[in-house]
Amino acid sequence: MREIAANRLPAHGFDSFEGLPEARRGGFAKGAFAQDLPDVGEAELHRGGFEDSLPGFLETHDGPIAFVHEDADVYSSTKTILDLAFDRFAPGTIIHIDEYFNFPGWQQHEHKAFTEFLERYEGGAEHIGFNALHEQVAVRLT
Repeated sequence: MREIAANRLPAHGFDSFEGLPEARRGGFAKGAFAQDLPDVGEAELHRGGFEDSLPGFLETHDGPIAFVHEDADVYSSTKTILDLAFDRFAPGTIIHIDEYFNFPGWQQHEHKAFTEFLERYEGGAEHIGFNALHEQVAVRLT
C-alpha cells in the first residue's frame, strides 16, 4: 500500500484490526491477528468491520475499483466485501484473493464467496496468477 500511495495513486485499506471475526482453520481463534494500525505511508486506513467502514467510503468515493487485495480470511467477511462493492467492479478490475484454495475446506470460504459473486456478475473472470505452494489467486474481471 505504501508503494502504491507513494506513486500518487489512491490506496485505501479496510480492517477492524481486531483480528479474525470468527475461528478459522489451523486453530486460529476469533481475534487472532489483532494488531495496532500499521504505518502505511500516504495510504489511508479505514478502521472497522467491512460492513461498517466500506459503505461510507463507497458513498464518498465514486467510480470503479481498479484493484482489490482481498485478505478477509473467511466466507462471511469476503461475501460482505464483494456484496457491498458489487456495483464498483468492472471489466479490468483485478482481484487478488489471499486464501482462495489449496487448504482443507477451501471450498467453503473465500472461494465460495467469489463463486457466488461470479454467479451475479454479468461478465466473467480470467485467472492471471496463482501461488501453487500456498493459497493465493489473482483474477481480472472481463
